[in-house]
Amino acid sequence: MHIDGQGRYLVAHEEGAYEDWGASVQVRLAPGPAGQGAYLTVAPVWGEAASGVERLWGSAAGLEGAGGGARPGAAGWSPDRVEVEGGYGLGLAGGRGLVTPYGGLALAGPVVARYRLGGRLALSDSLNLSIEGERAKQPGERPSHGVSIRLRWQW
Repeated sequence: MHIDGQGRYLVAHEEGAYEDWGASVQVRLAPGPAGQGAYLTVAPVWGEAASGVERLWGSAAGLEGAGGGARPGAAGWSPDRVEVEGGYGLGLAGGRGLVTPYGGLALAGPVVARYRLGGRLALSDSLNLSIEGERAKQPGERPSHGVSIRLRWQW
């Protein structure tokens, strides 16, 4: 089991009454050392735990500002967002790689949700392919759907 946490707090701002903070915790039940087996990650987030630049590339990109009216600094222990991902790593024949089907869910506030379903193929440390489908629903809007394909090749 791995537990990671991060937080941030804006120390100075031109407006004296402005407060911006955030915190997150990630609990991960990890698969075996080769990536084979089940894993589960649960990550509650309070406020904005990452800077604006990190949010552009992070996993919460589709849920910004969707905390159901809760803003950073709001009182209470209930998180603004919760992200969950689970999957299972399967070794390929002859140890030639790893296939990991997974699913994920991100919830923000009472009605905003993003669902993900996909798979990752790791052929080596330098060659990885992932395919993911996503459905996101914002209040008062039609659901949006997307498919992403990522290839990572390092040389």
